[in-house]
Formats: sequence, structure tokens, C-alpha cells
Amino acid sequence: MALGALCIALPFNNPFSHRLVLAVLLAFVVAPLGAYVSVSVTQERVDLAESLLDISVICFSVFLLPAAWTANITIAAMLIVSAVPIQPRRIVITLSAAVVGLFSISGATLNVAHWYAPVLAIAVLMAGIDVYHQARGARAEEVSARYDALIDAAPVFFWEIETRTGTIVAVAGNSAALVGYEPNELVGMNWEDIVVKSDAEALRAVGLAATDQQLATSGEVRHRDGTISMFRHLMTVDPAATVIKGVSSDITELNDAHHQLRYQAEHDDLTGLANRSVLSTRLDELLAAPSGAPLALMVLDLDRFKDINDTLGHPFGDKLLTTLADRFRSSLPNVDIVARLGGDEFAMLITTDVDRDMVFAAASRIVEITEERVVIDGVSLSVSPSVGVVVAPEHGQTRDLLLQRADIAMYEAKRSTDAVRFFESTPEELSLDRLTLTASIRPAIDEGQIELWYQPKVDIATHRIVGAEGLARWRHPERGLLGPAEFLELITLSGEISSFTSLVLAHGVATAALCQDAGCNMVIAVNLAAASFFDRELPAHMHQLLADHNVAADRIILEITESDILEEAGTHVAVFERLAAIGLGLSIDDFGTGYSSLTRLRALPITELKIDRSFITRMSDPEDQIIVKTIIDLAQLLGHHTVAEGVEDPATADALARLGCDSAQGYLWARPMPRDEFLALLRTWPAGVGPATPMLDSANWPPSLAGGAGV
Repeated sequence: MALGALCIALPFNNPFSHRLVLAVLLAFVVAPLGAYVSVSVTQERVDLAESLLDISVICFSVFLLPAAWTANITIAAMLIVSAVPIQPRRIVITLSAAVVGLFSISGATLNVAHWYAPVLAIAVLMAGIDVYHQARGARAEEVSARYDALIDAAPVFFWEIETRTGTIVAVAGNSAALVGYEPNELVGMNWEDIVVKSDAEALRAVGLAATDQQLATSGEVRHRDGTISMFRHLMTVDPAATVIKGVSSDITELNDAHHQLRYQAEHDDLTGLANRSVLSTRLDELLAAPSGAPLALMVLDLDRFKDINDTLGHPFGDKLLTTLADRFRSSLPNVDIVARLGGDEFAMLITTDVDRDMVFAAASRIVEITEERVVIDGVSLSVSPSVGVVVAPEHGQTRDLLLQRADIAMYEAKRSTDAVRFFESTPEELSLDRLTLTASIRPAIDEGQIELWYQPKVDIATHRIVGAEGLARWRHPERGLLGPAEFLELITLSGEISSFTSLVLAHGVATAALCQDAGCNMVIAVNLAAASFFDRELPAHMHQLLADHNVAADRIILEITESDILEEAGTHVAVFERLAAIGLGLSIDDFGTGYSSLTRLRALPITELKIDRSFITRMSDPEDQIIVKTIIDLAQLLGHHTVAEGVEDPATADALARLGCDSAQGYLWARPMPRDEFLALLRTWPAGVGPATPMLDSANWPPSLAGGAGV
């Protein structure tokens, strides 16, 4: 305020007064405004007060200069000095302003009317230049701080070692975190104190022999606590110098990840065995070798594994596979590679002393190892394998051909009683045909090509239809109608038995619902494979099916062959009991062929015995009649219902009636037929449907089938 009053009091006709007023305006109005605008436009964080002070002093001093030429020269000099990108420039500017001020006070006056405008512009420019240099310096300091922080945190450290002795002469960076030594502790140590000796010698040798600008190598580095890590060393080498300069970085995690990825690429995740890729690569190498030495390839597949997986759960199946993999790994010393191809399929490669007898012995040993009983989660289980074997070059000289023929031999083993089969050229076309048919099973199930046909069960005493057995048929789009003998085995081989079981159960229960709605009091029987009774969820599934169709449980009976039920009776008992608790009937099919014991039969909640057709068709033989009579008596003793299969003539039916058989089925009454035809037959059957008072008039035997569809 005092300075402003002084300026106003001065006479304006005095040129010095004019200059003083302009100097005040420039120093405290124009210069601050220029500095403020520069800061606002550049958005830089600088010390604005410091810039204003410098520029104001400069501007005030310049306007006090005694001559225009002196002012111009001084302004130019100050402008040049202000552009110097170093901190001392402010000292130079301040001293210059002081000298100019002293000269101005003692100098002559000057008319400033002709040069104040460019001076104003230059002053504003000087303000911007000063702001720019401040911002540039601040940025440089910030970048330097970030760089220092990055170096301190980065997993690297810089070093210099004496070329011939390996002595460390300089260190910088994060050595404390990486190797446990501060940089000053490493100086004077030998490179071999922290780098594994062989790697240290190699590093020095590389440095001595180098002619390139940069070299890279990797090796193990010993931490202060004794642990070993993997490091990568990047060196800048000058052959004429006495030191090697470099930077070392910890690549332990990267190295471990690389090895892990390589391991995963070559091994099966579940079992740790080699995978298909490794086996294929090894086969290609051996087959391309000039020696042409023979090799044997075995492909192993577990029988009924998918059923085990579906019924007992995937975790159970995984544990079974890992158990078998451990056995293969530890008990097959003559096998070069054991690989898991996928699912329950394994492959074994033998390249030493290959001959047919030795390979067969090795395959037999594999079968023995696989069949050894295993206990998982309290369930004792034995699985059987099928092994297909090929020998190169006899059976092929390419990897794909050998794998294909090993698969064919394996499927031939599945359909035979032999666990091990060598590839044979004769059945190849048949096998390929079966493989094609097997591959189409899944689409057939999904598209509803497989259905149940029904054969009536007749009460021998009353001639009435009391039930029916559902028998699978496949309406193949190219091959026509296929019977169960043509595809049931393939369903088991394909691993689709669980899906097939769900399909036939749904079909059978739906048919029982239709019969129930039509007022027909009868029972529908559905055949199930033994593997279905491994499924602990089967009772719950059946309960839901019955509820969905509003069908009483006693309208369904589940059949299983005697040989199947006795093979794993201990495992099936719990499932049988739960099914019986629901109210479902349980029947042993083909009874008389499995050598059942009375004790085992009493332990199972069976409601029906079906006498095998092989005894029924030979009823004329007294011995077969005795067998049939014994079975009927046994059933009556145990309280079971009896059904005779394969009845084709009235004489056999009469004989069964005399022996006390309850019911029968066979061509004498009807062949299996589609569901619609079966329902039509029920409406026209002369003797009626369902249990009734016995009709013993032999003259009415067999009943007239006029109007009976599908016979």
C-alpha cells in the first residue's frame, strides 16, 4: 500500500516517475499474472510464490535502467540466463537485478514510451520459462525417486566382479532380500561364496572368452541361510576390461512354473502317469529309428468302469484309477512307459527283449495286478481288465495304426473270455463294424431309437395275462430292428449301461402306468445289468419314477441274472433291501445256471425265480423235469413266485402246471411286441388280464388268440 501511494504522489511529467510507476505495475501486476497463467495452463505443481518474487525483481529493475539500449541488452541477457536449466540461474538473475537497480538510481532519465510494450511481453515470457524449469525439475526428482524405489524393490541386484579372481568389487540393488547380504557385505567376497561353484566357474569362463557386448546365463545361487535359488545373470562384457559388470535376477518361481507346465504337458493330472502325448512321441521316435527293433504296445481298459463311476461316484472312480496307477508304476519293471490315455484306458510300451511269450507274460501280470481286490471308502471291489496287444513291425509300422489295432484287440478281449488278446488280421472288419455300432449307441439312447417290447407272462392255472417282461429292441436307422443279442454286450463295452438302464426303467414304468390306467392289474418286469445294482441311488431313482407316473411299487419287478447277482452279492444286498423296502419285486432270471446256495438266496429279498429256458425246452428229459421240480419246490419253500421261460407247446405248459409252476412266458402265447400292440392284446385277450379264479378246463388250453395283435 505504501509503495502504491508513493507511485501516485510522484509527478507524472518526470520520466523517472513514469518508469517507476510502470515498474511497479509490471512487477506486481503483469508479472504475477503471467506466472499465474503459466501455472494454470501447464497444470504443474510448482512454488508460485518463489517464481513471482524472482520475476518481479527482474521486471522492477529493468524499468529503472537509464537507457533503452541498456535495458534491451540487460533483458536479453536475463532471458538467456533464465533459460539455463540449472538451479544457480536464480542467483545470477537476482544479482543482475541488483546491479541494474544501482545503475538505474544513479543514471539519467529516459523516455520509455517506445519500448515498454516489448518489455512487458518479454517479462511474461520469462515468467513462463521459469515455471517450466521448476516443473521440469520437479518431474525429474519424482522420476528419480520412483526409479530408486523400483530398484530397491525389484528382485535384482547389480554387481561387478574381478575377471580372473572372481572377487566382487561393487554391488547395488536388492541383494539383501535376494541372497541375504547387504551390498557392502558382498564387496570383497568371492563370487563362488554365493554362486554354486560349477556355475561360478562357468560364469567367469564365459566372461573371459566373451567378445559380444551382452551375455546371459543361468545358475544356482546360494542364499545366506543355505537355501538354493535359480538366478539369471545378464552381463555386459568388455574383453579389454578387468571386471565383468552384470545384473542378477531371481527366476526361481519362473523356473518352477516352467517345470510345472512341462510336467503338466507330459503327465496325466490324476494319476501322474505319462499321457497320450508322451506315448505318441515315444512311439514315433522308436518307429523312426534305423534299427527297426521290435516293440510291444498294450492297451488296457477296465470292464464296467463307467458303471462303477456312475453308481459309486466320480471320487470313488478317481481313487480306483490312482490305486491302479500306483500298482502299475511299482510292479511292472519290464515296461518302459505306462501311460493313461484317458478315462479308464491305459497303455504300456515294452521295448526290451520283445517276443510273443514275454509280452503275453507281461500282459498276464498286468491283468493279475489289476484284478487284485481294492478297498476304497469301505467298499471292497475287484475289477477286471481287457488287454489288447500289438507288436511292431508285425502288426504295423505307424503309431496310429498300432494304437488302432491295439484298441481292436482290446475290444476282442472284452467280447471273449480271454483277458488278453493279440491283434489278429482275420476279425478286423468285424471288429471295425462292432466299433462303429458301439459308437452309435449314445446317439441311439439320446434319440429314442432303443425301446422295450413286451412279452406276456401267463398264469398257467387261469390262462390270464398277469404280467409282461420288457425286452430291449433297437430300431437302427440303417440296420433295421436289432435284438438284444446284437447290442447289449456293446452297451456294456461302451460304458453307457447307466444311461441305458435309466431309459428302460422309464419305459417300463410308463407302460405300467398305461396298464394301470386301463384297469389291468398286472406287473411289468425290467431286466437290469448287475452293474446297475452298484448304484446306491437306484432306490431313490425308482421311487421318483413311480411317483412321477403315479404307479404302485408292486406293479414293477426288477430282474437280474443269477450269475450276476451271485458275483457281487455282498455289494448288492444293501441296494436290494432298499428296493424291497419300497415295495418293488426282485426276480432272479435264468435261475438254475448259477449254482446258487440256499444260504445266499435266503439272504436276499427275492420275490421271484425264473427257471432258465434251457431246462424248460428239455422237459421231455426226466432229469430236466427233476431239476425244474426241484426249483419249484425250492421257490415254494422260500415263498417265491416261479416263472418258466421259453414255453413253446401245450405239453410243456401242462407239465409245468402239474409241477406247480405259477406262471410262464413263451411263443406258445405271444412273441415280444411293441408297446401299442401289447396294450391292444390286453384288451382282446380271451382269458382276461390279472389274477383270477383258476380255470382248469384243459379243453380251453391254450386260449384262443383270435384278435391278439403281435402274435
